[in-house]
Amino acid sequence: MTETKRAAGNEPLVSVIIPTFNRWPLVCESIDSALAQDYPNFEVIVVDDGSSDETEEELPGRYVDRVRYIRQANQGPSVARNTGIEAAQGEYIAFLDSDDLWLPGKTRAQVAVLEQDPKYAAAYGICLLADADGTPTGEVLGNTARGWSGDNFAGVLRLNHIQTSTVMVRRDVLVGTVGLFDEQMLSGQDVDMWLRITMQHLVAFVRRPVALYRVHRGQWSDYVVRCGHRLRGSQDMLQKLLTDLPPERECMRPGITGRLVACRLRLAELEHQDEGWPGTMAAVRAIIGEETEAIHTFYPHEAMAHIVCARVGGDEAEARREDVVRLLDSLEAPAGVRRRWIGMFHCAMSRQLLMDRRTAEGVASALRVALVSPGTFARHLLPALALAPGWALRNLRRRVLGGRAAGLSNAEGGGTA
Repeated sequence: MTETKRAAGNEPLVSVIIPTFNRWPLVCESIDSALAQDYPNFEVIVVDDGSSDETEEELPGRYVDRVRYIRQANQGPSVARNTGIEAAQGEYIAFLDSDDLWLPGKTRAQVAVLEQDPKYAAAYGICLLADADGTPTGEVLGNTARGWSGDNFAGVLRLNHIQTSTVMVRRDVLVGTVGLFDEQMLSGQDVDMWLRITMQHLVAFVRRPVALYRVHRGQWSDYVVRCGHRLRGSQDMLQKLLTDLPPERECMRPGITGRLVACRLRLAELEHQDEGWPGTMAAVRAIIGEETEAIHTFYPHEAMAHIVCARVGGDEAEARREDVVRLLDSLEAPAGVRRRWIGMFHCAMSRQLLMDRRTAEGVASALRVALVSPGTFARHLLPALALAPGWALRNLRRRVLGGRAAGLSNAEGGGTA
Protein backbone atom coordinates (compact mmCIF):
# COMPACT_ATOMS: atom_id res chain seq x y z
CA MET A 1 0.00 0.00 0.00
CA THR A 2 1.31 3.45 -0.93
CA GLU A 3 2.45 5.43 2.12
CA THR A 4 0.43 8.63 2.54
CA LYS A 5 2.09 11.91 3.47
CA ARG A 6 1.28 14.82 5.76
CA ALA A 7 2.70 18.33 5.58
CA ALA A 8 4.68 19.98 8.39
CA GLY A 9 1.47 21.61 9.63
CA ASN A 10 -0.11 18.12 9.84
CA GLU A 11 -2.35 18.73 6.83
CA PRO A 12 -3.08 15.40 5.09
CA LEU A 13 -2.05 15.08 1.46
CA VAL A 14 -4.95 15.24 -1.01
CA SER A 15 -4.53 13.56 -4.40
CA VAL A 16 -6.59 15.23 -7.13
CA ILE A 17 -7.32 12.81 -9.98
CA ILE A 18 -8.31 14.23 -13.36
CA PRO A 19 -8.98 11.66 -16.12
CA THR A 20 -9.09 13.19 -19.58
CA PHE A 21 -9.75 12.20 -23.17
CA ASN A 22 -9.60 14.76 -25.99
CA ARG A 23 -10.56 17.66 -23.72
CA TRP A 24 -7.83 20.13 -24.68
CA PRO A 25 -7.93 23.01 -23.72
CA LEU A 26 -10.85 22.50 -21.28
CA VAL A 27 -8.66 20.23 -19.16
CA CYS A 28 -6.32 23.17 -18.50
CA GLU A 29 -9.15 25.14 -16.88
CA SER A 30 -9.96 22.14 -14.69
CA ILE A 31 -6.32 21.81 -13.65
CA ASP A 32 -6.07 25.53 -12.94
CA SER A 33 -9.15 25.38 -10.67
CA ALA A 34 -7.46 22.62 -8.65
CA LEU A 35 -4.12 24.44 -8.47
CA ALA A 36 -5.92 27.60 -7.28
CA GLN A 37 -7.25 25.90 -4.12
CA ASP A 38 -6.14 27.53 -0.86
CA TYR A 39 -5.29 24.17 0.72
CA PRO A 40 -1.50 23.75 1.03
CA ASN A 41 -0.85 20.02 0.71
CA PHE A 42 -2.08 18.40 -2.51
CA GLU A 43 -0.94 16.73 -5.71
CA VAL A 44 -2.65 16.86 -9.10
CA ILE A 45 -2.58 13.69 -11.22
CA VAL A 46 -3.80 13.92 -14.81
CA VAL A 47 -4.43 10.56 -16.49
CA ASP A 48 -4.55 10.96 -20.26
CA ASP A 49 -6.70 8.12 -21.57
CA GLY A 50 -5.15 8.01 -25.05
CA SER A 51 -6.09 11.51 -26.26
CA SER A 52 -5.46 12.25 -29.95
CA ASP A 53 -5.64 16.05 -29.57
CA GLU A 54 -2.92 18.39 -28.25
CA THR A 55 -3.02 17.03 -24.68
CA GLU A 56 0.08 14.81 -24.88
CA GLU A 57 2.16 17.45 -26.65
CA GLU A 58 1.13 20.52 -24.68
CA LEU A 59 0.08 19.57 -21.15
CA PRO A 60 3.34 18.26 -19.60
CA GLY A 61 5.33 21.34 -20.64
CA ARG A 62 2.61 23.73 -19.56
CA TYR A 63 2.54 22.51 -15.97
CA VAL A 64 6.08 21.09 -15.57
CA ASP A 65 6.46 20.12 -11.88
CA ARG A 66 2.98 21.15 -10.74
CA VAL A 67 1.12 18.20 -12.27
CA ARG A 68 1.91 14.48 -12.55
CA TYR A 69 1.01 13.47 -16.10
CA ILE A 70 0.30 9.79 -16.86
CA ARG A 71 -0.57 8.63 -20.36
CA GLN A 72 -2.18 5.29 -21.18
CA ALA A 73 -3.93 3.63 -24.10
CA ASN A 74 -7.62 4.48 -24.33
CA GLN A 75 -9.48 2.20 -21.89
CA GLY A 76 -12.31 4.33 -20.56
CA PRO A 77 -12.89 6.57 -17.53
CA SER A 78 -12.97 3.78 -14.94
CA VAL A 79 -9.52 2.52 -15.88
CA ALA A 80 -8.20 6.11 -16.01
CA ARG A 81 -9.52 6.89 -12.52
CA ASN A 82 -8.14 3.61 -11.19
CA THR A 83 -4.73 4.40 -12.68
CA GLY A 84 -4.82 7.70 -10.81
CA ILE A 85 -5.87 6.06 -7.54
CA GLU A 86 -3.05 3.52 -7.80
CA ALA A 87 -0.53 6.30 -8.41
CA ALA A 88 -1.86 8.55 -5.67
CA GLN A 89 0.09 9.16 -2.49
CA GLY A 90 -2.59 11.11 -0.68
CA GLU A 91 -4.57 10.16 2.38
CA TYR A 92 -7.60 11.59 0.60
CA ILE A 93 -8.61 11.14 -3.05
CA ALA A 94 -10.58 13.87 -4.81
CA PHE A 95 -12.05 13.49 -8.30
CA LEU A 96 -12.34 16.22 -10.92
CA ASP A 97 -13.65 15.58 -14.44
CA SER A 98 -11.63 17.29 -17.15
CA ASP A 99 -14.45 19.62 -18.21
CA ASP A 100 -15.60 20.56 -14.69
CA LEU A 101 -14.24 23.24 -12.37
CA TRP A 102 -13.67 23.45 -8.63
CA LEU A 103 -14.81 26.48 -6.68
CA PRO A 104 -12.49 28.21 -4.18
CA GLY A 105 -12.29 26.60 -0.74
CA LYS A 106 -13.56 23.20 -1.86
CA THR A 107 -10.54 21.17 -0.73
CA ARG A 108 -10.08 22.87 2.63
CA ALA A 109 -13.77 22.57 3.54
CA GLN A 110 -13.94 18.85 2.79
CA VAL A 111 -10.65 17.99 4.49
CA ALA A 112 -11.88 19.82 7.60
CA VAL A 113 -15.08 17.74 7.70
CA LEU A 114 -13.29 14.42 7.21
CA GLU A 115 -10.54 15.24 9.71
CA GLN A 116 -13.07 16.32 12.31
CA ASP A 117 -15.24 13.22 12.10
CA PRO A 118 -13.59 9.90 11.18
CA LYS A 119 -16.93 8.10 10.90
CA TYR A 120 -17.39 9.62 7.43
CA ALA A 121 -15.75 7.74 4.57
CA ALA A 122 -16.24 10.52 2.03
CA ALA A 123 -17.53 14.05 1.57
CA TYR A 124 -19.49 15.63 -1.26
CA GLY A 125 -21.15 18.98 -1.89
CA ILE A 126 -23.37 21.10 -4.11
CA CYS A 127 -22.61 21.33 -7.83
CA LEU A 128 -23.67 24.32 -9.91
CA LEU A 129 -24.22 24.48 -13.66
CA ALA A 130 -21.92 26.49 -15.91
CA ASP A 131 -22.06 27.34 -19.59
CA ALA A 132 -19.47 26.28 -22.18
CA ASP A 133 -17.20 29.17 -21.11
CA GLY A 134 -17.25 28.06 -17.48
CA THR A 135 -19.51 30.91 -16.35
CA PRO A 136 -22.00 29.85 -13.63
CA THR A 137 -25.62 29.97 -14.80
CA GLY A 138 -26.98 30.37 -11.27
CA GLU A 139 -28.70 26.96 -11.42
CA VAL A 140 -27.97 23.89 -9.34
CA LEU A 141 -27.13 20.62 -11.10
CA GLY A 142 -29.97 18.16 -10.53
CA ASN A 143 -30.67 17.53 -6.86
CA THR A 144 -27.08 17.95 -5.64
CA ALA A 145 -28.24 20.61 -3.15
CA ARG A 146 -30.50 18.09 -1.41
CA GLY A 147 -27.76 16.12 0.31
CA TRP A 148 -27.31 15.19 3.95
CA SER A 149 -24.65 13.73 6.22
CA GLY A 150 -25.11 10.12 7.29
CA ASP A 151 -26.57 7.10 5.50
CA ASN A 152 -27.00 8.15 1.85
CA PHE A 153 -27.52 4.72 0.27
CA ALA A 154 -31.29 5.00 -0.26
CA GLY A 155 -30.93 8.52 -1.69
CA VAL A 156 -28.25 7.53 -4.20
CA LEU A 157 -30.35 4.55 -5.21
CA ARG A 158 -33.52 6.62 -5.60
CA LEU A 159 -32.05 9.50 -7.62
CA ASN A 160 -28.32 9.98 -7.36
CA HIS A 161 -27.45 13.32 -5.78
CA ILE A 162 -23.66 12.88 -5.63
CA GLN A 163 -21.75 14.43 -8.54
CA THR A 164 -18.28 13.04 -9.21
CA SER A 165 -16.37 16.33 -9.20
CA THR A 166 -17.68 17.17 -5.71
CA VAL A 167 -16.39 13.96 -4.07
CA MET A 168 -13.45 13.49 -1.72
CA VAL A 169 -12.95 10.01 -0.26
CA ARG A 170 -10.51 8.38 2.13
CA ARG A 171 -7.95 6.41 0.15
CA ASP A 172 -8.13 3.40 2.48
CA VAL A 173 -11.87 3.11 1.73
CA LEU A 174 -11.15 2.72 -1.99
CA VAL A 175 -8.17 0.39 -1.75
CA GLY A 176 -9.50 -1.40 1.32
CA THR A 177 -13.24 -1.90 1.76
CA VAL A 178 -15.11 -1.01 -1.43
CA GLY A 179 -12.54 -1.48 -4.19
CA LEU A 180 -11.80 0.57 -7.29
CA PHE A 181 -14.11 1.66 -10.12
CA ASP A 182 -15.70 -1.19 -12.08
CA GLU A 183 -13.76 -1.34 -15.34
CA GLN A 184 -16.32 -3.61 -17.03
CA MET A 185 -19.14 -1.06 -16.92
CA LEU A 186 -19.65 1.07 -20.04
CA SER A 187 -21.59 3.75 -18.16
CA GLY A 188 -22.70 4.60 -14.64
CA GLN A 189 -19.39 3.63 -13.05
CA ASP A 190 -19.49 6.67 -10.79
CA VAL A 191 -22.98 5.93 -9.41
CA ASP A 192 -21.93 2.31 -8.91
CA MET A 193 -19.01 3.56 -6.80
CA TRP A 194 -21.20 5.89 -4.69
CA LEU A 195 -23.64 3.04 -4.10
CA ARG A 196 -20.84 0.75 -2.96
CA ILE A 197 -19.43 3.41 -0.64
CA THR A 198 -22.79 4.42 0.85
CA MET A 199 -23.92 0.81 1.21
CA GLN A 200 -21.07 0.25 3.67
CA HIS A 201 -20.19 3.69 5.05
CA LEU A 202 -21.58 7.03 6.18
CA VAL A 203 -20.69 10.08 4.09
CA ALA A 204 -20.66 13.82 4.85
CA PHE A 205 -22.46 16.57 2.95
CA VAL A 206 -20.73 19.96 2.73
CA ARG A 207 -23.65 22.35 2.37
CA ARG A 208 -22.02 24.77 -0.06
CA PRO A 209 -21.27 24.90 -3.80
CA VAL A 210 -17.93 23.20 -4.38
CA ALA A 211 -17.85 22.55 -8.15
CA LEU A 212 -19.15 23.70 -11.52
CA TYR A 213 -20.55 21.25 -14.06
CA ARG A 214 -19.88 22.66 -17.49
CA VAL A 215 -22.54 22.10 -20.17
CA HIS A 216 -21.00 22.03 -23.65
CA ARG A 217 -21.73 20.61 -27.07
CA GLY A 218 -19.35 17.66 -26.79
CA GLN A 219 -21.47 16.11 -24.04
CA TRP A 220 -24.66 15.75 -26.06
CA SER A 221 -23.63 14.15 -29.34
CA ASP A 222 -25.76 11.18 -30.34
CA TYR A 223 -28.23 11.58 -27.50
CA VAL A 224 -30.05 8.28 -28.08
CA VAL A 225 -26.79 6.31 -28.02
CA ARG A 226 -25.77 8.04 -24.80
CA CYS A 227 -29.15 7.28 -23.20
CA GLY A 228 -28.82 3.64 -24.19
CA HIS A 229 -25.32 3.41 -22.68
CA ARG A 230 -26.51 5.10 -19.48
CA LEU A 231 -29.52 2.80 -19.10
CA ARG A 232 -27.50 -0.34 -19.80
CA GLY A 233 -24.92 0.86 -17.29
CA SER A 234 -27.67 1.37 -14.71
CA GLN A 235 -29.07 -2.07 -15.48
CA ASP A 236 -25.66 -3.69 -14.94
CA MET A 237 -25.16 -1.70 -11.74
CA LEU A 238 -28.53 -2.72 -10.28
CA GLN A 239 -28.11 -6.39 -11.19
CA LYS A 240 -24.72 -6.37 -9.47
CA LEU A 241 -26.22 -4.60 -6.47
CA LEU A 242 -28.91 -7.28 -6.09
CA THR A 243 -26.21 -9.95 -6.14
CA ASP A 244 -24.01 -8.21 -3.57
CA LEU A 245 -26.73 -6.82 -1.28
CA PRO A 246 -25.72 -7.37 2.36
CA PRO A 247 -28.26 -8.75 4.87
CA GLU A 248 -28.73 -5.38 6.59
CA ARG A 249 -29.87 -3.87 3.26
CA GLU A 250 -32.18 -6.74 2.29
CA CYS A 251 -35.28 -4.62 2.99
CA MET A 252 -34.31 -2.52 -0.05
CA ARG A 253 -34.41 -5.41 -2.52
CA PRO A 254 -37.96 -4.61 -3.77
CA GLY A 255 -36.97 -1.00 -4.52
CA ILE A 256 -33.80 -2.07 -6.33
CA THR A 257 -35.80 -4.60 -8.35
CA GLY A 258 -38.31 -1.86 -9.18
CA ARG A 259 -35.53 0.38 -10.47
CA LEU A 260 -34.15 -2.49 -12.54
CA VAL A 261 -37.55 -3.03 -14.16
CA ALA A 262 -37.77 0.72 -14.81
CA CYS A 263 -34.44 0.53 -16.67
CA ARG A 264 -35.74 -2.37 -18.74
CA LEU A 265 -38.86 -0.35 -19.64
CA ARG A 266 -36.85 2.71 -20.69
CA LEU A 267 -34.52 0.52 -22.76
CA ALA A 268 -37.54 -1.05 -24.44
CA GLU A 269 -38.68 2.43 -25.44
CA LEU A 270 -35.32 3.11 -27.15
CA GLU A 271 -35.02 -0.31 -28.74
CA HIS A 272 -38.55 -0.32 -30.18
CA GLN A 273 -38.91 3.33 -31.19
CA ASP A 274 -38.72 2.45 -34.90
CA GLU A 275 -41.77 0.21 -34.42
CA GLY A 276 -43.87 3.04 -33.02
CA TRP A 277 -46.18 2.86 -30.04
CA PRO A 278 -47.59 -0.66 -30.77
CA GLY A 279 -44.08 -2.17 -30.69
CA THR A 280 -43.16 -0.26 -27.54
CA MET A 281 -46.40 -1.21 -25.79
CA ALA A 282 -45.91 -4.89 -26.68
CA ALA A 283 -42.48 -4.76 -25.02
CA VAL A 284 -43.90 -2.97 -21.97
CA ARG A 285 -46.66 -5.59 -21.69
CA ALA A 286 -44.11 -8.42 -21.78
CA ILE A 287 -41.88 -6.85 -19.13
CA ILE A 288 -44.73 -6.01 -16.76
CA GLY A 289 -46.15 -9.51 -17.23
CA GLU A 290 -42.82 -11.00 -16.12
CA GLU A 291 -42.25 -8.56 -13.24
CA THR A 292 -45.67 -7.96 -11.70
CA GLU A 293 -44.23 -7.80 -8.18
CA ALA A 294 -42.02 -4.87 -9.16
CA ILE A 295 -44.98 -2.59 -9.90
CA HIS A 296 -45.73 -2.44 -6.18
CA THR A 297 -42.88 0.10 -6.22
CA PHE A 298 -43.07 3.53 -7.84
CA TYR A 299 -40.12 3.24 -10.25
CA PRO A 300 -41.80 1.26 -13.07
CA HIS A 301 -44.75 3.67 -13.01
CA GLU A 302 -42.34 6.59 -13.48
CA ALA A 303 -40.76 4.81 -16.43
CA MET A 304 -44.13 4.09 -18.04
CA ALA A 305 -45.18 7.71 -17.54
CA HIS A 306 -42.00 8.88 -19.25
CA ILE A 307 -42.67 6.53 -22.16
CA VAL A 308 -46.27 7.75 -22.50
CA CYS A 309 -45.28 11.43 -22.44
CA ALA A 310 -42.17 11.13 -24.61
CA ARG A 311 -42.40 13.43 -27.64
CA VAL A 312 -46.22 13.39 -27.76
CA GLY A 313 -49.08 15.22 -26.13
CA GLY A 314 -52.82 15.76 -26.34
CA ASP A 315 -55.01 12.96 -27.67
CA GLU A 316 -52.07 10.70 -28.55
CA ALA A 317 -50.66 10.85 -25.02
CA GLU A 318 -54.16 10.26 -23.64
CA ALA A 319 -54.60 7.16 -25.82
CA ARG A 320 -51.25 5.84 -24.62
CA ARG A 321 -52.25 6.48 -21.03
CA GLU A 322 -55.43 4.46 -21.48
CA ASP A 323 -53.42 1.58 -22.97
CA VAL A 324 -51.27 1.44 -19.83
CA VAL A 325 -54.29 1.71 -17.54
CA ARG A 326 -55.93 -1.21 -19.35
CA LEU A 327 -52.72 -3.21 -18.99
CA LEU A 328 -52.55 -2.59 -15.23
CA ASP A 329 -56.25 -3.38 -14.82
CA SER A 330 -55.83 -6.68 -16.69
CA LEU A 331 -53.18 -8.09 -14.36
CA GLU A 332 -54.06 -10.87 -11.95
CA ALA A 333 -54.43 -9.08 -8.62
CA PRO A 334 -57.26 -8.06 -6.27
CA ALA A 335 -59.29 -5.10 -7.47
CA GLY A 336 -57.98 -2.88 -4.67
CA VAL A 337 -54.38 -3.62 -5.65
CA ARG A 338 -55.10 -2.84 -9.30
CA ARG A 339 -56.72 0.45 -8.28
CA ARG A 340 -53.62 1.35 -6.29
CA TRP A 341 -51.38 0.54 -9.28
CA ILE A 342 -53.54 2.71 -11.53
CA GLY A 343 -53.38 5.50 -8.96
CA MET A 344 -49.59 5.23 -8.84
CA PHE A 345 -49.41 5.42 -12.62
CA HIS A 346 -51.66 8.49 -12.77
CA CYS A 347 -49.50 10.00 -10.05
CA ALA A 348 -46.34 9.35 -12.08
CA MET A 349 -48.05 10.88 -15.10
CA SER A 350 -48.87 14.02 -13.11
CA ARG A 351 -45.30 14.39 -11.92
CA GLN A 352 -43.93 13.91 -15.43
CA LEU A 353 -46.34 16.43 -16.95
CA LEU A 354 -45.64 19.01 -14.25
CA MET A 355 -41.88 18.60 -14.68
CA ASP A 356 -42.41 19.09 -18.43
CA ARG A 357 -44.34 22.31 -17.60
CA ARG A 358 -47.52 20.88 -19.11
CA THR A 359 -49.53 22.34 -16.23
CA ALA A 360 -53.11 21.82 -17.39
CA GLU A 361 -52.52 18.17 -18.25
CA GLY A 362 -50.59 17.64 -14.99
CA VAL A 363 -53.36 19.08 -12.83
CA ALA A 364 -56.02 17.03 -14.64
CA SER A 365 -53.93 13.93 -13.98
CA ALA A 366 -53.50 14.93 -10.34
CA LEU A 367 -57.29 15.05 -10.00
CA ARG A 368 -57.50 11.43 -11.08
CA VAL A 369 -54.99 10.41 -8.43
CA ALA A 370 -56.85 12.29 -5.70
CA LEU A 371 -60.10 10.55 -6.62
CA VAL A 372 -58.71 7.06 -7.25
CA SER A 373 -56.13 6.85 -4.46
CA PRO A 374 -55.97 9.69 -1.90
CA GLY A 375 -53.12 7.95 -0.05
CA THR A 376 -51.02 7.78 -3.20
CA PHE A 377 -51.83 11.44 -3.87
CA ALA A 378 -50.55 12.50 -0.45
CA ARG A 379 -47.49 10.24 -0.46
CA HIS A 380 -46.15 10.71 -3.98
CA LEU A 381 -47.76 13.73 -5.63
CA LEU A 382 -47.99 16.61 -3.17
CA PRO A 383 -44.25 17.47 -3.42
CA ALA A 384 -44.48 17.59 -7.22
CA LEU A 385 -47.43 19.97 -7.09
CA ALA A 386 -45.03 22.65 -5.85
CA LEU A 387 -44.09 22.94 -9.53
CA ALA A 388 -47.60 24.12 -10.42
CA PRO A 389 -48.66 27.80 -10.24
CA GLY A 390 -51.18 28.97 -7.64
CA TRP A 391 -54.10 29.21 -10.06
CA ALA A 392 -53.64 25.56 -11.02
CA LEU A 393 -53.57 24.43 -7.40
CA ARG A 394 -56.76 26.38 -6.61
CA ASN A 395 -58.43 24.78 -9.61
CA LEU A 396 -57.30 21.32 -8.47
CA ARG A 397 -58.63 21.88 -4.94
CA ARG A 398 -62.01 23.06 -6.26
CA ARG A 399 -62.33 20.09 -8.60
CA VAL A 400 -61.27 17.53 -5.96
CA LEU A 401 -63.80 18.85 -3.44
CA GLY A 402 -66.49 19.08 -6.10
CA GLY A 403 -65.73 15.60 -7.36
CA ARG A 404 -66.00 14.09 -3.89
CA ALA A 405 -69.23 15.90 -3.20
CA ALA A 406 -70.67 14.55 -6.43
CA GLY A 407 -69.48 11.05 -5.60
CA LEU A 408 -67.26 10.67 -8.62
CA SER A 409 -65.85 7.35 -7.48
CA ASN A 410 -66.07 6.00 -11.04
CA ALA A 411 -62.66 7.62 -11.73
CA GLU A 412 -61.09 4.31 -10.68
CA GLY A 413 -60.69 3.26 -14.26
CA GLY A 414 -58.72 6.39 -15.16
CA GLY A 415 -61.31 8.11 -17.37
CA THR A 416 -60.93 11.71 -18.46
CA ALA A 417 -61.07 14.18 -15.57
